Amino acid sequence: MIWDNIHSNRFSFPGLKNKLSCLLGVTVLLFAFVAHANRTTPATFYVDNEAGNDANTGTTTAAAWQTLDRVNSAELIPGDSVLFKCGGLWRGQLISKNGSSSARIVYGAYGTGAKPILQGSIARNRPEEWAEIKPGVWATLPVDPIRLDVGILLLNQGEKWGVKKWKLEFLKAQLDYWYDAEGKRICVACDANPAARFKSVELALTRHIVNQGGRHDITYDGLAVRYGAAHGFGGGNTKRITIRNCDVYWIGGGLQFFQPNGAPVRYGNGIEFWNGAEDNLVEHNRLWEIYDAALTNQGQGDDSNQINITYRDNVIWNAEYCFEFWNRPQSVVSSNILFEHNTCVDAAVVKLEKRVPILHRSEAGQQREHFGRVMAGRGMIVFAE
Repeated sequence: MIWDNIHSNRFSFPGLKNKLSCLLGVTVLLFAFVAHANRTTPATFYVDNEAGNDANTGTTTAAAWQTLDRVNSAELIPGDSVLFKCGGLWRGQLISKNGSSSARIVYGAYGTGAKPILQGSIARNRPEEWAEIKPGVWATLPVDPIRLDVGILLLNQGEKWGVKKWKLEFLKAQLDYWYDAEGKRICVACDANPAARFKSVELALTRHIVNQGGRHDITYDGLAVRYGAAHGFGGGNTKRITIRNCDVYWIGGGLQFFQPNGAPVRYGNGIEFWNGAEDNLVEHNRLWEIYDAALTNQGQGDDSNQINITYRDNVIWNAEYCFEFWNRPQSVVSSNILFEHNTCVDAAVVKLEKRVPILHRSEAGQQREHFGRVMAGRGMIVFAE
């Protein structure tokens, strides 16, 4: 009727119709946002990296979202599920949302085929993205700066990999590489343009692929998490987290800090619960090519109580440690930490060392300090009250 009224009164306002249309469109979007944010009924949201669109509702496979950015910005409520399409790949970081003790948020998969991949690397697959800066040394161009440390240089999806160095002049052997923090680029020793020499060139960035810091009441099920130079699943102070049926691989190697003497410290665990952690479960996962520990809970600080954490029926290979845990100071509690029925391939030793303080209270109230590292085959280690 508004258009009829305008025309019947012979008003002439150029562009008014377009402006009113835009205004009405914005109003509809605002109403939709408010309605979505005020939901009380849980929903299932679908994510399709090829056929999806972030402007969709996400509530059916035909109206799926497309990107991790859309998932991270969603106003999820307890009981919601976010399902990624099998066979798909998403680059970037998943930032989890909280569920509740009675209704978890689930991040999982739908469809058939390979597990959906959450990938923490950027690609430099085109020859025009590289330039030879001196004979036998190639650097990425500054058109698209690399703002995070590169912990893994991965070639042809793992057929070859680079060796991280700390200065340009240290690049001697083929595939030695250096991350130039000032120039926001990497430099690689290679006898040809890396993107011409290899079909794929992936640069694993130093950030967690799944960032669950401060989160609780979440289940991850059936995801592939790969090519990240910090932790696969990382973040401190978590409760009631379940990680199940996931593949976690090619993780770690990023720069954590330089020591006072200039020596670098690198890090990167497959699944880590840092500082306070309670009622967490990790089961039926596969982890391989992990720079540091495949599975770990560790921390330091007055809030670093770690209680009821179970790792079971996981398969691990090619990790520096299959399982590691430590906690401090002595005032915090580590209780009911269970590592059972896990298969640790190509390892030979189970070690339990008095090295870093962990408080264990026995039934008699005595205190013992424990540091645990498992580099072994099948077995069980239990610390329980």
